[in-house]
Order: sequence, then structure tokens, then C-alpha cells
Amino acid sequence: MGRGNSFLAWKHCWLGNISLKLLFPRLFEVCSFPNALVINCGLWENEGWSWKVGVDSTLLVGELLEDWKELTEILKDVKPCMNEVDKLIWWRDVEGFSVRNAFKRLYSLNAVNHIGSDFRRCELKRLWKAIIPCKVKLFGWRWILGALPTRKELWHRGVILGVEGSFCPLCELEEEFVGHLFLKCCKVKTIWKEVFSWFGVDFDDRLGFSDIDAIVTGEDVLLFLSNSLDGRVKSSFFAFIWSLRWSMEIGYLECHIVD
Repeated sequence: MGRGNSFLAWKHCWLGNISLKLLFPRLFEVCSFPNALVINCGLWENEGWSWKVGVDSTLLVGELLEDWKELTEILKDVKPCMNEVDKLIWWRDVEGFSVRNAFKRLYSLNAVNHIGSDFRRCELKRLWKAIIPCKVKLFGWRWILGALPTRKELWHRGVILGVEGSFCPLCELEEEFVGHLFLKCCKVKTIWKEVFSWFGVDFDDRLGFSDIDAIVTGEDVLLFLSNSLDGRVKSSFFAFIWSLRWSMEIGYLECHIVD
């Protein structure tokens, strides 16, 4: 903290890693200025700083009094530094914020395990280590996590109005979701048949042995392709999928321009 003219005294974490609002909820409920800046919660008296946090002294009885004593003990040696500016710091590392430190923190909280299945985590790790363009990595990341803006997803979010707007623009037979767009669409199937033939595998047979209705997400499609091709789907697969998506969009636009 510098002058204290950038931080809210009660709501911001300017004194440790927790706000005074959360540390002293009872005092916060009775304070007169819940949105006051730190600099406005005190004044200089006789060359010293005196805190005035907006709590009526007549209310300080029982638990409120105990909280007040604890708060004053915390603040007794704290005062604004008028010659310095307020600044944000990454309190987990004195050298400042870094993506590495943030990742380590999330990993220590076991947040990585919320990504999903072991297969998904394995594919994500392989994706980020792959030597492919960043735009393809980002596409693959969104694809695996189910964050692609398909027409069905946009319709659910209200971006596209009318249920007919959620249908696949290529075949116009089913709603456009990842499983349909990248595998089950009749237009896309012809492409996969050719690709599977390069590996000596019959696409229709593999699809017939699978529970096609269960193939919905990008992870489902990736698992199907990996199993069907005996793990021969490498990271370049995402580049192929990205190119397929781009080609379909260009083809769709050209058709509508011609029409």
C-alpha cells in the first residue's frame, strides 16, 4: 500500500490476503462507509496516523467490541505512505506474477483434476507439447473441452434465434454440435472415409461398431478416432481438423454467395 487512494478499505485485500469485510463481517455490517478508500478511513494527527473506519463507538459491545479490539491491534502499526503509489502485487511470489507460479498454485489445489477424464488430460498435455501453430493448439484445446461455438451452442445461449438456426449448414438435417460437425455429418463422412482408407481401415465398419448416439463432444470424437486408428492419431490430427473446419466455413460462404 502507498497513499491508499486506490484501495477500498473494507472490500479490497490491501492488508494481507483477505479483506477486512471477510475478516470482520460484523463490523462491516455496521460501518457507515463500506465503500470508503483507505486514505479516507483516517487522518494525520500530531505527526501520526489515526484510523477512522466508520464504526459508531456506541455500538461496540459484546462480540463487536472484541472484533474492534482485534481490528485496532492489526491496524496500530499500519499507515499510508504518502510518498508512494498504491500497486498490486502477486503475494505468492515477491518477484511478481508469472504463469508458471499461477499454474503451480492451481496444481497444488488439485484444480487440474477437474479437467475431466484421464484420456482428456493426456490429450491436452500432448496437444500443448505438439509442434503445431498456436492457433491450432487453441482450436484443439477448445475442441477437447467442448468450448467451440457450434450453432447448437450459440442457439442455447440465445446468440442465434430460432431452432432452425441451430442446424448444420452443410447437410441441414441435424443440429450442429461437435460430434455431428466433425464426424457424423454426411458431408464430413466422405472425407473421413478417404482418410481412413489411407490407414487401410473401413470408416463405415468402425462407425457401425460404435455407439454413434454417444459421440457428442470433441473428446468423444477424438476417442473414437484414436481407437479406430489404433492410436495412430497424432498431434497433426488437430491441424487436419482445424483445416477441415476452415474449409467447411469457406465452402459454406461460397455457396451462399453464389445463391
